[in-house]
Amino acid sequence: MPEQHTILGGKVHVYKRPNSSLWQCSSYFAGKNRRTTTKEESLSKAKEIAEDWYLQLRGKLRAGEIKSEKTFREVSEHYLREYDIITQGQRNQRYVDGQHWRSRVHLVPFFGNLGISEITAGKIQEYRVHRHQQAIAKRGKPPGHSTIHQEIVTLRQTLKTALRHAWLDRLPDFSEPYRSSPKSPIGRGSHQRNTKSSTKRHESARMSRKKRDSTGKRNSCTTLCYSPSIPDCGPTRHGAFSSGMSRSLMTRIWVRRSWRLKSAESAASDSARVCPAQ
Repeated sequence: MPEQHTILGGKVHVYKRPNSSLWQCSSYFAGKNRRTTTKEESLSKAKEIAEDWYLQLRGKLRAGEIKSEKTFREVSEHYLREYDIITQGQRNQRYVDGQHWRSRVHLVPFFGNLGISEITAGKIQEYRVHRHQQAIAKRGKPPGHSTIHQEIVTLRQTLKTALRHAWLDRLPDFSEPYRSSPKSPIGRGSHQRNTKSSTKRHESARMSRKKRDSTGKRNSCTTLCYSPSIPDCGPTRHGAFSSGMSRSLMTRIWVRRSWRLKSAESAASDSARVCPAQ
């Protein structure tokens, strides 16, 4: 069994690896297991170096040089590993490879060393500016809007992984500033546009019916209503057959009125009575 010692109240372990004469030191610090070699064979000197190493870690933590949270690089690796397993057989392999490529080539080089909570809306906007400048320098033209959108989608999915594992409290704002919003089909003036469109359709249908009537091809209901030999079976309200009614309701009204008028015509012919002029 390798020889082990502890210092600083058990915060630092000093030990030897098998087949090695040099002392190593390790400590669980800021959420990670950290270790280094003392490069010393003397235990007393190794303990002094291990103590200095631990104090340096504390100084770096206070200076912000050591992250006490997961970095974007670590979260990205975790996300891609989860994504490969969960979407196996459900996602196109080309799309999965694209997720890996966008993370490895663009996102991790820019966000990799940042703590996951340091990725703010401002940092995301800096990334957009960086990608624009990078593409101009390499190809002489900015990246396509869909390209940047896909990269931001990958970034959002990575941060959602951190949110699910409680490594992040909330997601930053991913919206793109300074761009005009696309006009929504449902919004101000949509009711007026729909009304105008409906009015045009109704007017077109009315003109079509008027054209048919002028050619003499009237429907049976219209012919019966204007027949002088049929008694008046009730006034026909103006616009009763307007296009505001549904087609099925209009058909039922026509059939019912046609049947009533035909019955009245039959009764008039049997009794040889003549309908008085209207």
